Amino acid sequence: MELDRSGLIDVARYLEREGLSWRKSGAAALLRCTFHDDEHASLLMSLADGHYRCMACGARGGDLIEFHKQRTGQSFAATVAQLGGRVIERGRR
Repeated sequence: MELDRSGLIDVARYLEREGLSWRKSGAAALLRCTFHDDEHASLLMSLADGHYRCMACGARGGDLIEFHKQRTGQSFAATVAQLGGRVIERGRR
């Protein structure tokens, strides 16, 4: 299985699309964590690739795909499709 990331939505557009309030902090977005009842923005997310970490609850992941998958509970393939990417099975293109 291969992952075609060429069509993936960019992080800032994703945050806006999902209605998540955030502010820029250097090369990252600072937002309220979606994985616990967060009263203060405690989650940092890279605007380059979406890797994230919550300084309060410890939630973390390597990219925007993982963030959205964890938020929604969808399968990997459904998450990738919803973000504009493609999962390509070996031998099929």
